[in-house]
Amino acid sequence: MNEKSEGIKVTDIPLDFYNSATKQIINYGIGIVKVIEKETTEDAILIGSGTLVDIKGNLGILTAQHVIDALPIDGNIGFIISEQLHKFSLDVRVLPVIRIGRGKDPSTGPDLGFINLPDMIIGSIKALKSFYNVGLKRDKILENPPENDLGVWCICGIPDVETRHEGPSKGFETVKGFLGFCGFGGVSKQSCRGDFDYFDFDVYYNERTQSPINFGGVSGGGLWQVIIARKPYGELIVKETILSGVAFYQTPLVENKRIIKCHGRKSVYNQVYRIVKSECS
Repeated sequence: MNEKSEGIKVTDIPLDFYNSATKQIINYGIGIVKVIEKETTEDAILIGSGTLVDIKGNLGILTAQHVIDALPIDGNIGFIISEQLHKFSLDVRVLPVIRIGRGKDPSTGPDLGFINLPDMIIGSIKALKSFYNVGLKRDKILENPPENDLGVWCICGIPDVETRHEGPSKGFETVKGFLGFCGFGGVSKQSCRGDFDYFDFDVYYNERTQSPINFGGVSGGGLWQVIIARKPYGELIVKETILSGVAFYQTPLVENKRIIKCHGRKSVYNQVYRIVKSECS
């Protein structure tokens, strides 16, 4: 991580701050699974992650296009939307998708897409999750975004390496557990190519690291900037959580470091917003 503005350092930030930020961010996170029918049971195969967003009244999942391309042509897909035991699935054919951009090289992008959720499931999702309103902060983010070294950054998604298989529970013959993950750090590089922008989110591995060894499954998950405030008596609190991008690629692990390649704010608040608004109008 980087040092924060106003003299705040990494070592100043207590665990309670990260827990508070995680609670806010994960409220918008969602996992996408493919439902496999077996002789007597079903299995759920993780496809990727996403962020629940509201774009001009169009409620859906912001994700990577390669996650959308991995959706089955027919059959059921499921959504991971709660920490509680649940099964939430529907026919993939009722899900309109918007492919916003996918480059030939997976490591460079672009790689963005949007799943438009049907009205029949919105209420059930809203009972457990929230939709991030992209339009509310659009002008501010595009015209005067916060400095990259202001606050901390977070990747939110579901790493497949943490998937667990469990026995019968609460009427289910078999249970599969998926772990929602929020990892905090900083962005080291920002770039722009054509209509899309990009951030590099750095992940370091050492004896204290709690990050997953592999970020497969986190693709499509949100990149967030968490702005810090200090109360008059010194307590650090979360001032604001800003959706700032979408993860789409992990580099190989080299010398205890890997990079998560992400789209940035211009991609989300300009390209995604404009295309979804046009396609869904």
